[in-house]
Amino acid sequence: MHHACNEITKLKLQAQASTKTIVDLRAQNEELTKSKADLEERYEAAKVHRERRVEATIFSKDRNMEGKDLEIAEFKRRLRESQEKVDSLEIDVEAEKERAESAIEAHNVFQAALDVAWDNYTEIQSVNNSECLQQYGISYVANAFLNSVELDQTVAALIVAAHHCNGER
Repeated sequence: MHHACNEITKLKLQAQASTKTIVDLRAQNEELTKSKADLEERYEAAKVHRERRVEATIFSKDRNMEGKDLEIAEFKRRLRESQEKVDSLEIDVEAEKERAESAIEAHNVFQAALDVAWDNYTEIQSVNNSECLQQYGISYVANAFLNSVELDQTVAALIVAAHHCNGER
């Protein structure tokens, strides 16, 4: 019997050790369950915080993009205005080129008129003045000079060039 008592005592000790192990395991399980719940709660909070940061970043980027879109639109408007000014200036330059060409043409015509007048003057000087004047008279010589074809052509060319310089056509 003694042996049976020892066996019972042994089993009781094993039962107590098992009970203590069960209690310890339940306490560890409870601690781990709380720890798991705490970790899940922190994970959810971190997830929500990250999502808010991502949304804020996206919102900020969207606002930046809207601002950039407005800047691009403003740059495009300025570019259009600049191109219109360039086009206008090109037209003005062309008009000025035409005026300059007309002025050069008028200068050339005027120079030709001066050359004709000089030629007529030197021709009159080369003729024996007294003989010509005695034979025809001063009024005849002056009228011959004023009625010359060269003078008429020169005056006509000067009028045409003056119209071109003033933009008339």
